[in-house]
Amino acid sequence: MDAFDRLSAELDALQQSVDRLQEAVQAPREPEPTHLERAIIKAQLDEAIAKIEQFLAQADGAAGNNGGQDHGNR
Repeated sequence: MDAFDRLSAELDALQQSVDRLQEAVQAPREPEPTHLERAIIKAQLDEAIAKIEQFLAQADGAAGNNGGQDHGNR
């Protein structure tokens, strides 16, 4: 493969990269969640965290591992 062929191959690869970039820029994007949607998601996450904390507290109590130790800031 001579220098011209290598240059041609590199230019082809560059063109493919440019084409993919243009497609990505023009692709439809998901809309940002609204304030209400974010609040709902946060409430659901808070509820899930509370359930996990409750489960961990019950597991610690059942195992007798309370000993005043905390498992981090929950």
